[in-house]
Amino acid sequence: MYRFDEIKGYEEIIQHFQNAIKLNKISHAYIIEGEGGMGKKRLANTYAKVMECQAHGIEACDVCSSCRLFDSGNHPDVIHIHASKKTGIGVDDIRDQVNKDVYIKPYVYDYKIYVIHDAEKMTVQAQNALLKTLEEPPIHVRFILLATHTHTFLPTILSRCVVIRLRALSQKCIEDYLEKDLGIPDYQAKLYASFARGNMGRALALRHSESFHEMRNDMIQVMMVISRKDKVEAMEQVEIFEKYKDEKQDFLDIMLTWIRDLMVIKSLGDLEPLIHMDNKNLLLKQVPYLSYNRISSLIEGIEQIRKYDRLHINYTLLVEVMLIQAMNSK
Repeated sequence: MYRFDEIKGYEEIIQHFQNAIKLNKISHAYIIEGEGGMGKKRLANTYAKVMECQAHGIEACDVCSSCRLFDSGNHPDVIHIHASKKTGIGVDDIRDQVNKDVYIKPYVYDYKIYVIHDAEKMTVQAQNALLKTLEEPPIHVRFILLATHTHTFLPTILSRCVVIRLRALSQKCIEDYLEKDLGIPDYQAKLYASFARGNMGRALALRHSESFHEMRNDMIQVMMVISRKDKVEAMEQVEIFEKYKDEKQDFLDIMLTWIRDLMVIKSLGDLEPLIHMDNKNLLLKQVPYLSYNRISSLIEGIEQIRKYDRLHINYTLLVEVMLIQAMNSK
């Protein structure tokens, strides 16, 4: 079911929508902008459901005929527009799925709501076809455009829509949702939230991602080898970095959080704030063998990899330099 009170982290946006409904000042067109996993579809579906709800409140009643139809995925007056081709949404998509029947009144309920998915992929011709309707929209029609960004939209489209931007959520917001709403153990919630980058969808995906857990295990292997101070074995770990060459930022992020946990233990002796709490025994085992100098060298090396990788300097060479410098640190 779709309800505003089940959406976390976007209280101001929800307040905006609910005030618009309460005061009967619903805009004829919105653009909801945010990267994949941020909750664009859920927010759009919830808003559409509440607008059509026959209880006419600021939250869906979930029991009226409109709400039941919406939850079943068969609402006759909420139309989802998708691209018919991989290249994007063309002018024929807009003409056939929108303009052809936009002036026909809703079949049953208050509004005819068009939800356009991947709207940033509309061609210029498609946007111009939609623009004619946005300029003089029928009183019963509402548009919700979902987009990862807005820089491909024509200025005339942007000027006729209210743009809602979904910002990154706080780590605590994601942690709380995973732990309190989904019942995930606190140490796991902290782990997934740490790598979510403010994206709730990403946190939920990580929970079931075998590749994420494999990457973390490989990172732990690298750190265990570094702590053993065997230079030959350490240089052999370059293969693991190469394995994640296309996901290097994720791999380096995981490595930094492990190093962060080592620093917490060395500095505070406290296990409570650890991200990798499920591997605390391995962390404790490494701490005596990794000096502050070696840890600092690793952090500096990771930052150097990120800096020079953007300049397209050989990635393998950067990793080798980092490992050599770390192993030479006292």
